Amino acid sequence: MPPRVAPNVLAVVPIFKGDDEKAKVKEFINKLIAALVGESEVAASSRRRTSDEMETYFFDPITHQRIVVDWRDARPGDKQYHWEQRGVPFRIEVGPRDVDSGGFVLKRRLDRGKEIIPLTTANPQWLRSKLDEVQAAMLEKAKKFAQDNTRRAGSYEELKKILEEKGGFVRGWFKPDRDAEAKIKQETKATVRCIPFDQPGGSGKCIYSGAETDTEVIFAQAY
Repeated sequence: MPPRVAPNVLAVVPIFKGDDEKAKVKEFINKLIAALVGESEVAASSRRRTSDEMETYFFDPITHQRIVVDWRDARPGDKQYHWEQRGVPFRIEVGPRDVDSGGFVLKRRLDRGKEIIPLTTANPQWLRSKLDEVQAAMLEKAKKFAQDNTRRAGSYEELKKILEEKGGFVRGWFKPDRDAEAKIKQETKATVRCIPFDQPGGSGKCIYSGAETDTEVIFAQAY
């Protein structure tokens, strides 16, 4: 999910065997969480908590976006997949060897990339910058996808051909008219998806009626 709307921006998955390793990993994670959200939020979270299996902390109290630590009795791989399915932008793995090295494994949902991060690097600004990087990358990827799949039509026949052979978005001159839209939808299953803000200026002939118009629209089929 885009970081700016993701309910959980980070999921922490502890990796351990036995109580001794669990205690070791927990101490490290407690330091990590305190560095990311602050001691006051750690204390507030403990008062809100109703289960020891899932710890949640507000990373951003205004948007209610959270960091979650998954202590459930399940295999680490299953927990990783659980959070991947839910589109959480970042996951952190912490095991005994990570504790010994003084770092943790950070995984990006967007491209499956991972890196080793020292505990001393973790702070709210660091995580925010990581989230902003992913937000920008996702937006750029979406823009490129839209651009690569947008084609122009100068006539109704061309519109139908593009929709039939290539699909995607089709941009062209169109004089807004509900009856015309209904007929186009009936014949092509495409509708006006939006009237872009970046109008070219000037005018052209409506691809359906041939009437002069100063409006370009984007047609597409819904799936």
